[in-house]
Amino acid sequence: MEDKELKKIIDEFVKKCKEKKYNGMAIAAPSNGQNSQFGFATDYLKAVTLVRNIFLRLQESTGIPSTLTVTHLALSLAMLELNEKKNAPLEKVDNKKLEEAASVVKKLIDFELEKARQIN
Repeated sequence: MEDKELKKIIDEFVKKCKEKKYNGMAIAAPSNGQNSQFGFATDYLKAVTLVRNIFLRLQESTGIPSTLTVTHLALSLAMLELNEKKNAPLEKVDNKKLEEAASVVKKLIDFELEKARQIN
C-alpha cells in the first residue's frame, strides 16, 4: 500500500472519529518503522487512556506484563531524550547511558508521586 493511500485511510478514520465524537488514534508503519502514518482524534489525557488500554490488551494477548513493556518503552524514550544511540536496542546501550535514562524515568516518577501527594 502506498503512503498516500495509507494517509488517506488514516485521515478518513480521524474524520469519522471527530464526526461521532469518538476518541481515536490510528498508527500504521512498515516493520522498519519508516514512513509511519499517524492520526489523532483525541486530547492528551484521553490519548493516555487509549494507550494504556492498548498495553493492557497487549498484555492479555501476549501474557507479558504491560508494566515490563511500558518500562522498556520509558527507558527507550529517555534514551532518545538523551540523544544517544537512538536506534540501538537497550541491550546494546552501555551501562552508564542506561543508568542516565533510568535516572530520567525515576525523576519523572518522583515528580508524579509528589503531585499526587499534594492532591491528597
